[in-house]
Amino acid sequence: MKMFNNFTPEETEERRKYINASEVYDIMVGDWFNLWEEKIGDRTRDLSDIFQVQLGTYTETFNLYWTLRTHPEFFDDDTKEWAEGLLRQEHSQASYICKEHDFLRATPDCICVVDGRKAVMDFKHTYSGSYKTGETEEERVIERYQWQIHQQMLCTGYDRGVIVPIYGNKYEPPIILHRNEEMINLIIEKCKKFWEHVTLRVEPEDLVPIEAPKITHNNMRVINEIELKAMNIHKDFVDLANTYTKYIGADKKIKEVKSSFKELIPDDVKEITAYGLLIKRNRKGAVSFYVTET
Repeated sequence: MKMFNNFTPEETEERRKYINASEVYDIMVGDWFNLWEEKIGDRTRDLSDIFQVQLGTYTETFNLYWTLRTHPEFFDDDTKEWAEGLLRQEHSQASYICKEHDFLRATPDCICVVDGRKAVMDFKHTYSGSYKTGETEEERVIERYQWQIHQQMLCTGYDRGVIVPIYGNKYEPPIILHRNEEMINLIIEKCKKFWEHVTLRVEPEDLVPIEAPKITHNNMRVINEIELKAMNIHKDFVDLANTYTKYIGADKKIKEVKSSFKELIPDDVKEITAYGLLIKRNRKGAVSFYVTET
């Protein structure tokens, strides 16, 4: 992982050949001019003196380390090996160019697995709290980074994306987003128009922000037995599973017995105490069972 966002002249020139996923937000919110100047070479973005950016280059690495440690279910053998190689700085993050639109590029922070399928993963360190009344931190992060994640899904061909947020000093659950075709089509449409201004060197005007479709996110995961073995709950889960399967038949039998009791007891009987059981019927007719002897 790159420890500082200071691009070399060669890297800067390479970035001008594409709309990168981290830049698509500017296009979708209508902030075209500054990005257009960068792409035609009239402006160079210097991030070396921006504290938040530089801090993020450090917390990104820690975020990956912590996610590997606390959420191993997001990694299979291949993606785990790749992620650990990133931590050891044995290789760099991989870039993907969109097959259908070769001016679009994405460099996800990492590749992971969601429900057995590969997904892009990005690490974000942002402030805690929110800036809209009634909005959650999670909703704020989704609103800010949903375009970036969708461009990454577009370029990689994956249909799931994961945002792993740190809010201030809080590490919170990863946010799973599923590919939304309306958002994908909006990205393609607006980026095509922006890129025409770049290739023709025609100065654009800033536009009205695009209203993103309401997307749903789902942090509910599907875990198989192999993934469960890597989790801290594995031993307790096994014990409870054995107990459950052992007594589930007995539980079904108890329900049948209770039903038979209800049919057996005369309607005018409020309570019976006999043979180690106390059976009560309330005014609404509900029958309760208690063991008086063990």
